[in-house]
Amino acid sequence: MKAQKKGFKRKTIVLLSCQTHYSVKKIASLMDLKIIIVKADKYAGMSIENLKEILSNLSDKQFLRFIVVVTFGTTCFGAFDNI
Repeated sequence: MKAQKKGFKRKTIVLLSCQTHYSVKKIASLMDLKIIIVKADKYAGMSIENLKEILSNLSDKQFLRFIVVVTFGTTCFGAFDNI
C-alpha cells in the first residue's frame, strides 16, 4: 500500500494560479504533492497561455495525473480563472 501512495504522489502534479488561496497550497504541500504555480494574466486570473505551456512541457514527462485548481473569485482581487 505504501508503494502505491508514493507512486501517486510522484506521478501527480497540482497546477494552480499564483492568486489561489493559500489553503490549497498548504493542503497540497501536506499531501506531499508537486505544486506548479501558473502565472496570472492582466486580470489576476490564471494565464491560459502559461497553463498550456506548462502542460505541453510536462506532457513528455511521466506524470500520470494533473490537478488543475481553478478559482472563482480570489480574496484580494475577486478574480476568476477563465478556463
